[in-house]
Amino acid sequence: MEDGLTGLYRSGMDRVLQRVDPRIVDAVLAIAIAVFALIEVWPGYVPVPDRWARTDWIRYLAPMVLALASTLPLAYRRRYPVGVLLVIGASMAVWLLRGGESPGAVFLAFFVAIFSASAYATNRSRSLFGLGVLAVLFLALWWSEGQLDTWLLFIFAFTTGIWLAGDTFRARTLEAREHEQRAGDMERQRAAALR
Repeated sequence: MEDGLTGLYRSGMDRVLQRVDPRIVDAVLAIAIAVFALIEVWPGYVPVPDRWARTDWIRYLAPMVLALASTLPLAYRRRYPVGVLLVIGASMAVWLLRGGESPGAVFLAFFVAIFSASAYATNRSRSLFGLGVLAVLFLALWWSEGQLDTWLLFIFAFTTGIWLAGDTFRARTLEAREHEQRAGDMERQRAAALR
């Protein structure tokens, strides 16, 4: 009985998820992470300007603009997955070059971009290329400080795991599409034979 209820629940959820436009889901995800990034950046990263000279405005707004640049590209994560990964990776590099830590929401956006690049790229080599470019960029940034940080090894292992999860998702999605196509072909053949 439980299997029947679970099957009904899954089929109901599948129907709901199929009705929702993925672009809307991606836009909502990007906006939600951007809002969290702005909240996180506001108290800790934004210096309070003493006087409103041009440099103060730049120092005041730069972390907020960078937080938006690090998160809002997720709205295009299915359409341009590798490009989104490269943009978010470059913005994370700018966070590192500024000398401060990236907000947690920016890391979350980076991890979502890695998953999306491996799950939605048109082929596996493109997503590997994007991941490789980012790996070289971050290695160069951390190596320029004169030492290789153990934190880098953790991030590298974690991002590799996320990439593998996205790749598995992509393989299962392709397999499910092939099964659906085969089932449709068999149904059409059966209907033709009955006619």
